[in-house]
Amino acid sequence: MSGISNGIDVLTDTFLISDSSIAAYRFVTGDGTDTTNILQVAKAAGADTELCLGITQALTASADQPCPVRMLGTSLLYVDGNAGAIDIGTKLVAAASGVGVAATTPDAVAQEVGAIALAPSAAVGDIILVKLVQMTLVKGTA
Repeated sequence: MSGISNGIDVLTDTFLISDSSIAAYRFVTGDGTDTTNILQVAKAAGADTELCLGITQALTASADQPCPVRMLGTSLLYVDGNAGAIDIGTKLVAAASGVGVAATTPDAVAQEVGAIALAPSAAVGDIILVKLVQMTLVKGTA
C-alpha cells in the first residue's frame, strides 16, 4: 500500500455543513443556530473553547451540503505546526476555520481538545494523522 492512510473509520456519519464551504480534514462543531437542521448541522470550529464534533472527510462547495464527518477513530487533520510545534502525542485544539493547533496551558478558559497527534508538524498546511478524542484542558493540565 502506498501513500498515507486517511485513518481508521470507526465511526463516520454525514452531516449538513452550514458554512458556505469547508475544506476536508477540518475540525467541526455543532451549529445550534440553524433551526431547520439543528441536530444535523455542523460548522467549522472557530475557537479552542468549542467542543469538536469530529473532522470533515471531504470538501463542500456551498452551504447546506452533506459532508462525511469522522467522529471516532483516527483521521487526517489539516494543522498549523508553525503556530506551535506539534509532536507525536501533542493535544490538538481547533483554531480559525477548523485548523488543528497545539493546545496551550489555559489561563482562565478551558480548552476543548479534539485530537491527539500521531505525527509531527512544524509547518502551516501539513495534513497529519490524528486520534480523535474529546477532553477538556483546564489550567495547568496541558
